[in-house]
Amino acid sequence: MTSAKARTTTRKWADIEIGDEVTALEIPITTTMIVAGAIASRDFMPVHHDRDYANKQGSPNLFINILTTNGYCVRFLTDWAGPEAMVKKLPAFMAHYAPFGLLTPAAWVALHAQRYMSTHGVTNEDFGRIAVVDHTHAASNPDAWFYQRPITLQDHQNSRWIVAPVLRLLDCCQESDGGVALVVTSAERARDLRQPPAVIAAAAQGAARDGEMMTSYYREEITGLPEMGVVAARLWRDSGLEPQDIQTVFIYDHFTPFFFTQLEELGFCGRGEAKDFATVERLSLGGELPINTNGGLLGEAYIHGMNGITEGVRQIRGTSYNQVDNFKHVLVTSGTGVPTSGLILAPSG
Repeated sequence: MTSAKARTTTRKWADIEIGDEVTALEIPITTTMIVAGAIASRDFMPVHHDRDYANKQGSPNLFINILTTNGYCVRFLTDWAGPEAMVKKLPAFMAHYAPFGLLTPAAWVALHAQRYMSTHGVTNEDFGRIAVVDHTHAASNPDAWFYQRPITLQDHQNSRWIVAPVLRLLDCCQESDGGVALVVTSAERARDLRQPPAVIAAAAQGAARDGEMMTSYYREEITGLPEMGVVAARLWRDSGLEPQDIQTVFIYDHFTPFFFTQLEELGFCGRGEAKDFATVERLSLGGELPINTNGGLLGEAYIHGMNGITEGVRQIRGTSYNQVDNFKHVLVTSGTGVPTSGLILAPSG
């Protein structure tokens, strides 16, 4: 697709009537914004696996992952086409609740989290500790959106409600413009590179029975994330490691409640115990299990979890702005609430 001419006319959705001729939407393409994916998925680019290019270049062991997010593009498209156009594209499985307004990821997560809160006696203030730690780590990361802007628990509690009594503004990830590129190759070839490699000790993707995309409300129990349980079992099996072997984690923190359920599914604490396990002291740099040392999706940027992998690689190389001492292994999760994924990275040798 080549660059398109800039759009020169503007028409509001309310002014368009049946039978009107509408100019085709044209958006210029750049190297960091592949709009086709943004249009199709609304908020993130599919991972691009450039195996064909690698083979043509005579490098079959080279594997390139590229992911970009473009929050501006999503807003632009919604404004251009109107919310009605987005509703028409909803999948059939949402027919039971979309007409009643359950349309956003925040609302989808909040329905799960409300049951979790009532079952285990968790409050929104408990969730706020995750936001505090993330923003503290982001404050010392020059690449983070919230660089030099830490928050207190009181700041979190003063932020406005998004879905009461579950999610406040500071429980929700950002809408970011950005991109991440990863190069994956053989361990043998990586030894000759200028930078120390990060070895993939284990990687897994998982789905569970009666699962939907963040709306798995028809299970017998909705306080957990069984998809993450599937991933956890495979990560521990394939790596030969256990939770106590992990020195730092990047937990997918698009919304703070799912952070708690991931800790439990991964085995860092028992069911319903995350509210007591997830203290600011334990999860901060210098604590027992530092989390999201780049600031996470809440504090650095929402690049659909790919920036968790890059931060994991930095920890392996010793180049993180918030470097963990005595480091050996990092665990990264992504895509929580949908068929989800995770990996464990380790140093070479």
